[in-house]
Amino acid sequence: MTFRAAIWPLFFLVFANLAGADAQSLAPYRRLVIEKVGETKLGTINDLVEDGRGFIWLAGYYSVYRYDGAQIEAFSNRPDDTASIVPGPYEHLKKSRAGEGLWIGSSTGGLSYLDLQTGKARNYTANAEDQGALAGNSIADIYEDPEGGMWVGTDLFALHYLSPGSKRFLRFRPPLPAGVADYPAAGLLGEIVPDRHDPRVLWIGSRFGVYRFDRKNAQFQLFPFEHNLQYWYRPQNLQIYMDADGMIWCGGITTGLCKLNTSSGHWQVFKKTGQTLQSHNINNVLDIAPLDDTTLLTLTLMDDAWKVNLRTGAIEFLSISTINSAGIPVALFSLCRSFNGDLWLAYGNGLVHLTKKSSLWPFVSFPGLNPSLDQNNWQRAYLVSGDKKYLYIGTLRGNGLLKYRLDDGNTEAFSYRNLDNPGESDVLMDALCFGRDGRLWIGTDTGLLYLNRGERIIRSFDGNGAGATALQGAQVTSLYARNNELWVGTKGRGAFRVDLQTDAVEQLETRDLIKTSAVSCITGKDKGPVWFGHDRGLTAYDPARKTDWHFDRQKRPPSGLSDDQVTSLAYDAAGHLWVSTLGGGMMRLLNGDQEHPHFDAYYNNEVPGGNVVYEFAICDRGRIWLGTQSGLAVLDTAAQSFVNYDSRDGMIAKIGSMIRLPDGRIASAAYRGFHLFHPDSVLHSGVPPVPYLRNFRIFDRDVDLPYAVDRMDQLTLNYNQNHFSFELGALNFEEKARTHYAYRLEGYDQDWVFSGTRNYLSYNNLPAGEYVLRVKAANKSAIWSEHDKTIGIIIRPPYWQTWWFRLLVLAFVSAVAYGIYKAWRQRRRTLIAQRLVEYFAHADYSGAGVRDILWDVAHKCLARLRLEDCVIYLLDESGEYLVQAAAYGANNPGPYELQEPLRIPLGRGIVGAAGLKAQPELVPDTRRDPRYIVDDQPRLSELAIPIVHEGRLVGVIDSEHSRQGFFTEYHIQVLKTIASLCAGKIAQARARELMEEKERQLNELNRNLAESQLTALRAQMNPHFLFNCLNSINWYIIKNRPAEASRYIARFSKLIRLILEHSKRRQITLERELEALRLYLDMEAMRFEHRFDYQIEVPPDIDIEDIMVPPLIFQPYVENAIWHGLMPKNAPGRLQIHLKMEKNALVCIIEDNGIGREAAAAMRQGTANKRESQGLKITEARIRQMGGQSNGAPVRFTDLYDETGAAAGTRVEVRVG
Repeated sequence: MTFRAAIWPLFFLVFANLAGADAQSLAPYRRLVIEKVGETKLGTINDLVEDGRGFIWLAGYYSVYRYDGAQIEAFSNRPDDTASIVPGPYEHLKKSRAGEGLWIGSSTGGLSYLDLQTGKARNYTANAEDQGALAGNSIADIYEDPEGGMWVGTDLFALHYLSPGSKRFLRFRPPLPAGVADYPAAGLLGEIVPDRHDPRVLWIGSRFGVYRFDRKNAQFQLFPFEHNLQYWYRPQNLQIYMDADGMIWCGGITTGLCKLNTSSGHWQVFKKTGQTLQSHNINNVLDIAPLDDTTLLTLTLMDDAWKVNLRTGAIEFLSISTINSAGIPVALFSLCRSFNGDLWLAYGNGLVHLTKKSSLWPFVSFPGLNPSLDQNNWQRAYLVSGDKKYLYIGTLRGNGLLKYRLDDGNTEAFSYRNLDNPGESDVLMDALCFGRDGRLWIGTDTGLLYLNRGERIIRSFDGNGAGATALQGAQVTSLYARNNELWVGTKGRGAFRVDLQTDAVEQLETRDLIKTSAVSCITGKDKGPVWFGHDRGLTAYDPARKTDWHFDRQKRPPSGLSDDQVTSLAYDAAGHLWVSTLGGGMMRLLNGDQEHPHFDAYYNNEVPGGNVVYEFAICDRGRIWLGTQSGLAVLDTAAQSFVNYDSRDGMIAKIGSMIRLPDGRIASAAYRGFHLFHPDSVLHSGVPPVPYLRNFRIFDRDVDLPYAVDRMDQLTLNYNQNHFSFELGALNFEEKARTHYAYRLEGYDQDWVFSGTRNYLSYNNLPAGEYVLRVKAANKSAIWSEHDKTIGIIIRPPYWQTWWFRLLVLAFVSAVAYGIYKAWRQRRRTLIAQRLVEYFAHADYSGAGVRDILWDVAHKCLARLRLEDCVIYLLDESGEYLVQAAAYGANNPGPYELQEPLRIPLGRGIVGAAGLKAQPELVPDTRRDPRYIVDDQPRLSELAIPIVHEGRLVGVIDSEHSRQGFFTEYHIQVLKTIASLCAGKIAQARARELMEEKERQLNELNRNLAESQLTALRAQMNPHFLFNCLNSINWYIIKNRPAEASRYIARFSKLIRLILEHSKRRQITLERELEALRLYLDMEAMRFEHRFDYQIEVPPDIDIEDIMVPPLIFQPYVENAIWHGLMPKNAPGRLQIHLKMEKNALVCIIEDNGIGREAAAAMRQGTANKRESQGLKITEARIRQMGGQSNGAPVRFTDLYDETGAAAGTRVEVRVG
């Protein structure tokens, strides 16, 4: 059967039914047209595809765009960048299966593979001399097989295959059809689709028909059209689709939709008829794509879209595209189904988005409900009927009062005026209220009206009483009914109270609610005050108490309002009173307490006009919906935050009424209808956006990165790249999408930074360190992204802050410091040596012995030269042995102490060798020297320096050290110098010691002489004591005083025993001497009837147990003070004895308050008592001889006088030691 025979019988059969079909939308999809993204007009989009992350890629004439729902990023050819894509126009996009890449086909520039991770392109272009290149640069189609091989159709009638990993194409061409001169005339090969049943077969479109290509043997089979297609304006490929039954559906220029039975080769053709033919523009198929297994969607150049039933062949003509100025649908080029099931269409002015999601703001159209409602019918008041079945609507000079049935939308109108004349409108209905009597009260600009229950006639209320006249004709703006009272607010005439039983009218007037006030709202509870919102603030009036309270902006929150223009009032479930204002936002009066007012203010500063609130509706979960100057807003009272819906969301100023219906929906006034929506459907609409990063810049300059910044996990920057910025993006394909961003740089920011809709961030002068940038995004309903976008940022420190530089600096500083240290150490050693030499050179050893000199040398050398030990040997009297005389180190536990001093024969060991040769001996390693003699412990190095005086050996200075090679020439020179300096001093000290020994022997003789004199003194004193004491005992007995005699005898016997015991010793302790002195004083005090008292003072720093003194050294002076100073005095006497240490000598001060030496001398004249004077002289001589004092006075007498010059006693200072 020929092509013609197959078409014509069906042509008239099918299209006779299609010609008169009405265009309709594609159910259940809702159309959204996108012609501009930001400030960029999209223009014609030829193809589109969704990548694996959800971005929509668009093929335009001059750029390929990446679209995230709110922003686009353009990719185009840049001649100076070989990694940019080929030039356009771009007509084909295919997502790569093999990796994260995008294949881009140009109608003039060739083929590009765009790596989505790096943003770099790999290009393939035509080269006539290279069979492995493309044959032509006009890409007809791109297909990637399951194995990852790429099939590309181009002009010049060529099919190409690029195997995975290869850079060269294999080229295939079908035979030229009859009458075609060459390949350029043959045109394009494409579209390319796989066979559903045979993976070896591809189906390829051409202007001659459809080719079947067997990949195994590279054979083409043509299924031809009756007439070859003729290109108009430019070549256009043939669109192909194979259904599940193996039928090929195709279409191209003026072909309509063609169906090929691949088994029989029969064709069927479907065309739209009944319109004015426009040559090559009608029935021009641009894309064929499945909607489901049974339905195709065909996109055309000028015929919009066709919905084709694959089973029956029935076609529905759809109205999807927009209509241009000529009244013709704009071309639809390509279709893409996104992961969420939405359809995206590329069309002549941008994009068409078909979504199954309902509108965010469902709209109820009055003309759609009732065609007779032909006025604008802007709503000024809402009221739900008592049975909750109807919504009464007061309109602004519309069709009057409307009654809307909530379940089915049936609407009827109640007119006050006669609206029979065309264009005539009803009154302005500003307020609605049901009274207790069942009447529906209506506040209008012509006065107060009412509608009786069951009637359709609206009547005017006249009223009676004092206020009726003032109410007549007033514009009633607010109504509130309670019990049998109706409270009425007017514009310019204040407030009224109407008794609903008698219709009596009373005009209300308070201090601030005056007769000219404009009252916009009234509310209250069953009991308590009635609240009036008006142009001068907020007034509460208690009718029972006739008391009022007023609040305005003079006090400001929390005591007053933020604005005087109050627009609406309502109580919430907790009993708080909410107040909206015309510029001051929202106020909440806690507990509605007018007597203890506290106002909380809520300001919506996020959008212009956000604080101009006309109406509000209180909803669940602490949310309040507001009608504002900018649109709609939601106040979350718990979070104290606002979500705004404005012109960007299709909203304009919400000046009209708003109400929450019994089922939870909100009705909001609009032109010729109202928005009717449930709050939850709005707040929970959409999906959370997916944030990403884009356009990373350093100092506001683009940076060439190895990967796209959004594909990187970490950025590493230099220290001078610490001023950077990111542009932010988010996948958000909601209707009129608006994205809010928040970010945080961990390690720098303490908390999240909420930037609103600002889609960029920047940081300046960040210190070096490691950071993590986190970005999250929220849609317009404040639903935040489920996962944060993160990227690590490392800012390298400058080299001078790096560890290796610091290590180098530390090493350098250490080297310099070590050098300085060595120089300092050398200088210090030199200074130490100099000071040590100077010390010994100037050391005054005139009073020191050899032993002192040796110990001093050993100590100073050890300490100053940092030796471990220092030992000095002296040559003994025999001249054969060196004997340890002084040592500092481990072998001496304390100064001037030696444990088992060594005796080394001269010539033996290192010390003996040094002494024998009178030359220094330095042994760096004692383990290799058999001469080494171990002292206290083995050591590894030793130095021995001889001490020589006038050519004769005096001794050896020896030092050992545990460190091998410790001793150097430095130590030799220093110790040699010290040995030389000290040799003479040691010799001098030895000579001096010999002289001192002789002097000692002489002193010993003198001491023996003193002992003889002491014995003579004792022999003289003992009888004297005995005589006095026996006389005292005799006197006590004569006076019959046995008790005193007994005590006196006890003391006497003890004193005699002490004297006898002390007489055997040359010296006794000071403690024993004072004990005997106290016994003597006690006995003398008893004998003289206590005519005097005494006191002995010993300072705590004098150790009386340690100090040695001659016996009875102080007693003669004490006795002299008593007998010659105190006893001749008529008044009571006082004797004070005080001891002290002075320059290592013990000083005893004996002071009395007797008659003085002159008076005592006068009394003694004529008595010739030589014994006592001789006793004092002998005692002084004893002191001189026992203390070795050859000159100076050991005893000093001082006469004491009072203020008048009279004698006041005597003081004797006795110095012992």
